[in-house]
Amino acid sequence: MKLNRDNLHEYQKYGVDFIINNPISALMLECGLGKTITTLTAVSDLMYDYFEIFLDRMMLCKSPYNSSAQSWTVGMETGV
Repeated sequence: MKLNRDNLHEYQKYGVDFIINNPISALMLECGLGKTITTLTAVSDLMYDYFEIFLDRMMLCKSPYNSSAQSWTVGMETGV
C-alpha cells in the first residue's frame, strides 16, 4: 500500500519533500507532530516514485525503542 500525501499537514508535506531532496536530513519535531508518518511517506515516495535515488541512499532512522517500536510496526503494516 502506497502512503498518500493527501492526508498530511503542510509542514509534513514540507518534511517529505525535504527528505527526498536532501540526502542528509533530519526531522526534529515535537512529540505527536507526525515524524513517523512523514518519514514513512518519504521512504514510500523514494521507493515507488524515485527508485533511482532510493538505490543510491543509505537510511538510518533512530528513535527510542520503547516509544517508537509499536508506531513504526503499525505504520508499516497499515500504511498509516
